[in-house]
Amino acid sequence: MSFNINFFCDIFLNYKKARQIPFVTLVIHGKADEVVQFANGEELYGLLPNKVLPLWIPECGHNNLPQKDVFDRIKAFLEEIPQYPKVKIEEEPSTSLSLSSRSQVS
Repeated sequence: MSFNINFFCDIFLNYKKARQIPFVTLVIHGKADEVVQFANGEELYGLLPNKVLPLWIPECGHNNLPQKDVFDRIKAFLEEIPQYPKVKIEEEPSTSLSLSSRSQVS
């Protein structure tokens, strides 16, 4: 893999992990983001093997994405991803402390 300058400040090394994500992935990114360059979001999107249409939001940065647009896109994403059968999770026995096992403080 060739190193791209857009990943220079990627402290989480997302560019190394993106190709290994087996899940359907939605990317939402502001085009005016000054914290994480928009080009970084575009390139990460390009590396994802299982992706849906992204939400690129013009004139928005890192922390000012319009909540309604974001939630609407997430809702649509959840409706378009395949539904997998629910897995039953076995409950573990309770490990709570009883009052009698505590030492009393006078």
